[in-house]
Amino acid sequence: MLALQDEQGLLFRSAGEIAALVPDGFGRWRVSLREGAVAHIPGERPAGPWVALGEAWVLPELLTREGDSWRDPAGFLYAYAPLQPSGWVEPALSSVVTLTSQGTGSVLHTMQGDVESPLTAVQKAREFPELVLLARGQYFNRARLRRIERDLTRHRLVMDDGSSLLVSHKNHFQTAKRLGLPHFFDLEPHSPGVWRDHKRDYPYDLINAQGERLKTDFRSARHLLANILWQILRRRKLGIPNHAYADYREIWYYAVKTTLYRAGYLTRSDFDWNPDDRGPSTPSFLLLQTLLAQMVGEDRLCTFREFGFKDKDKQEFRIGSRLPQVLVVCEKDSLGDKLEALSEQFGVSYVVLGGQPSLLATEFFSEKIRHLGPLTIIAYVDYDPAGWIIVRSYIEQLARYGVECPGGVHGYLVRPESFTAEELELHALPLEPESASEAGKIKLWMQECGGIGGKPMGITANRLDPVERVAVVLQGLLAQRVEDSIVPSWNEPSQSGWTSGAV
Repeated sequence: MLALQDEQGLLFRSAGEIAALVPDGFGRWRVSLREGAVAHIPGERPAGPWVALGEAWVLPELLTREGDSWRDPAGFLYAYAPLQPSGWVEPALSSVVTLTSQGTGSVLHTMQGDVESPLTAVQKAREFPELVLLARGQYFNRARLRRIERDLTRHRLVMDDGSSLLVSHKNHFQTAKRLGLPHFFDLEPHSPGVWRDHKRDYPYDLINAQGERLKTDFRSARHLLANILWQILRRRKLGIPNHAYADYREIWYYAVKTTLYRAGYLTRSDFDWNPDDRGPSTPSFLLLQTLLAQMVGEDRLCTFREFGFKDKDKQEFRIGSRLPQVLVVCEKDSLGDKLEALSEQFGVSYVVLGGQPSLLATEFFSEKIRHLGPLTIIAYVDYDPAGWIIVRSYIEQLARYGVECPGGVHGYLVRPESFTAEELELHALPLEPESASEAGKIKLWMQECGGIGGKPMGITANRLDPVERVAVVLQGLLAQRVEDSIVPSWNEPSQSGWTSGAV
């Protein structure tokens, strides 16, 4: 019996019940079962009676010829090629299902009925080598195991006759080991991003499917949206045309909006909302953005470019004429004029993030600057925890796309020593956390830089004015860059413990 995984958990099938195995390109094999269900096997393809059909491995006896294609029981099509029968014959199964203790004897549960015995379960089990020990006085036939279900804190073994046995937490790992598994939670190797939201292939185009089919196959808007994105990505990797969407707006209009409507998941607020408007996004559009950002960011299943996005971002940047490897990372759009003046004077590069760094914008910007080699990062951000987090998050994103920033932040243009005592008294503001998380970030920031006069206070970058004052600080940092071969450890993102990314 082979262990498989589907939306409900682990299931077990013989090789003769598997019609086709196809690699999904993400470390799994898609499995089409004889009854038409779909499951997966991670890792290497198991040995079995299947024959090659393109990139698929199939059991010819379970396929149906349809013109120039073969169709498996789950509905997936394969280009026709002559196939010879595999000749596979299912081995005969023992009729024994389970064995349990009863009083001083035992009960053997078989497909023909129950058979009582005066022998203990331990003694009786010696007659049936196919039985696997579950717990003291309990055995089951591994060849008749069909599924493992989660039952609160326990697991339930479901046999092919519908009977079941409970596995306590105490016996979980021992029982799993006897079945050749590390545990019953997932099959290994397990990639959470691939399995998240029950992403899988479907034998039809979700974007153009009838509503009743969608309502049957998907239980929520999230479930459907995740699989629309997965299908777009899979088809792009397979080279199937007509599945290219340049940005979130195009996905919404051409792939999602009417599909959600047919499935019954489009909300009233979605109908008239326009993603080009400046008003707040609808929950459905935000969910779309969240799911794709998670695929690209946390799960790393693809890049935005691989998904088909084009570089439409209006992020302001400039490559320096004399010191292009020095990148001034600016938090705010309102500082653009000063950045332009600094770049003219010193020949440095700059980029304006406009707030928390976007992984989408960083991916395309990295393509434009990767040829510069390792960068020296100078931060032009507010003197507060949020500003410092923004620039460090950006460095982490750049590193993800192969842009090296040795030593992290080389220096900050806005620090208390750049202001007069009177300016600090007039314009510094207290840092008042609204949550325990914010309080923790302020505490770490204070430990690193001391705040202002030892107090948790910050000051906005705009207050360092006019630009000549900023230029003096930048000139000092550039001079330090030449003189110092080692950047102080307090500038290294890995030392702070409070960086935070965003997608």
